[in-house]
Amino acid sequence: QVEAVAAELSGILNSNFLIDEVAFTPSAKPADVFGRDETEHPPRIVISRVIPNAFVLGGHKLAIAQNLLAPLYVHVSLKYERALASEVGSSSKSEDRVCFESAKSIDPLVLLPIMNGNHNSAWNGRKRRMNQCVMKLNRPELLRLIEVELRFSKTVLSRFPKSQVSWAHRRWVINFFLTSLEGAVSHKQLSDFFFEEKLVVERAINVRRLNYAAWSHRRHCSRSPDLQSAGLLSHSLVAREISWAATRAAKNVSDYCGLHYIQSLMRRMPGLTREAEMLFVVDLIEKFPGFEALWIYRRQLFAAALEKQKMFFKEATNPYSRDRGRFLRNSRRIEQNHDVVAYETGCITLRSELSSTVRWVHRSIAKSSRSESRHSKQAHFAAAYRLWIISLATRSLAEYLKTTASGIAKAARTASAGLATHLFCTPGLIGDVFIKHMEE
Repeated sequence: QVEAVAAELSGILNSNFLIDEVAFTPSAKPADVFGRDETEHPPRIVISRVIPNAFVLGGHKLAIAQNLLAPLYVHVSLKYERALASEVGSSSKSEDRVCFESAKSIDPLVLLPIMNGNHNSAWNGRKRRMNQCVMKLNRPELLRLIEVELRFSKTVLSRFPKSQVSWAHRRWVINFFLTSLEGAVSHKQLSDFFFEEKLVVERAINVRRLNYAAWSHRRHCSRSPDLQSAGLLSHSLVAREISWAATRAAKNVSDYCGLHYIQSLMRRMPGLTREAEMLFVVDLIEKFPGFEALWIYRRQLFAAALEKQKMFFKEATNPYSRDRGRFLRNSRRIEQNHDVVAYETGCITLRSELSSTVRWVHRSIAKSSRSESRHSKQAHFAAAYRLWIISLATRSLAEYLKTTASGIAKAARTASAGLATHLFCTPGLIGDVFIKHMEE
C-alpha cells in the first residue's frame, strides 16, 4: 500500500506543476483541511484511492497525513539507494538510471525533497537530470524544464522555508538558466526572474522569521552580475529595495537578517556612507528601545568607522602623503567645533557615540523606574555599548600606534598621539592612553 501511495503522489507532483504549497497535517480528510462546509472546498479535490485520507489535493495545495510520512520516507529512500547502487555497479551509463523517469511509477527525486527539503542527494540527482536534458531539448523545452524546476523548489520551500539546500538548488537552477541560454536571455526574462525571486523570498520570510537562508538568497540575487549588466539593478531599484527592507525592519526590529540585507544594499549605493546607516539604526533604536539586534548592528557600524579613521590617521602621519594637509585641517576643525561638524557630516566618532549613549542610559534609567522592562533593557544595552567602544578603541588604536610609529622620534610620537586624539575625536582618557603607548 505504501508503494501504491508513493506512486500516486509521484504522479500528482509530476503532472500538476501548479502545486505551490505542501503541508503535513494530522489528518488529510478534506473536511479537516478545507473545513466542514463543502461549498467552500476548492473544485476538483483529489484524494488517495489506496489509503483513505492519506493525502488531499485541492486548489493547488497538497496536504499529506503525518502518520504516512515515516513509512513513505523509508520506502522511497530505500528505493532511491537501490537505484543508485545499481547505477554504480553497472558499467552502462543509461540515462534512465540517473533520471528516474516519471513513467516508472515512483520518482524518488520528487518525493524525497518534498518530505525532506535538505536531502542533498536528491537535489544533486535533479541537477544531473537537468544536465542530461540540455543536449536533448530545444530552447522552448529547456525554458519549460527550468520553469518546472523553479516551481518545484518553490513548492518545497513552502514547507521548508529555511532549507539551505533548497535555496542553494534554486540558485543553481538560475545559474543553469543563464549559462545554458547564454546570449539568448532577454531583458524581460531577467526582470521576471528577479521579480519572482523577490516574491519567493517574501513568502519564506513571512512564514519563518529570522530566515537567514531566504535573506541570503535575496542578497545573492541583488548582486547578480547578469542583472547589473542588463541595467536591472539601477540606482532607483536599489533605493526601492532599501525602502522596502527598511519598512520591514521597522516592523521586525529583532530580525537581524533583514538588517544585514539593508547593510549590504546601503554599501552598494553611491553617495550613501556608513554614517547614513548609523542614522538609520539610531532612528530605529530611538523608536524601538530594548532590542539587542539593533545595538549589535550599531557595533558593526562603529567598528567599520573605526577602521576607516585608522586609515585616515595612517595617511595623516605619513609625511609623503598628498592628503596630509587636508587630514590635519579636518581633524582640527572637528576638534574645535565637534558638535557642528558631526551634525553636518554624520561623523561617527568616539565622542559622538559616548555622548549619545550617556543620554540613552540616563533617559532609559528614568523611564525604567516606571517598571517598563524595555527601557531597562535599553539602559543595559547602551551601557554595554559604551564600555565596548571604549575598550575597542583603546585596544585597537593603541596597538596600531605602537606597531606603526616605532621608527618615529620621541617628540614626533607625542605629536602623532595628539593628532590621533584630534582625528578620532576622543576624550582625554583615550588620548592619554595613546601618548603612554607612543612614549614606551
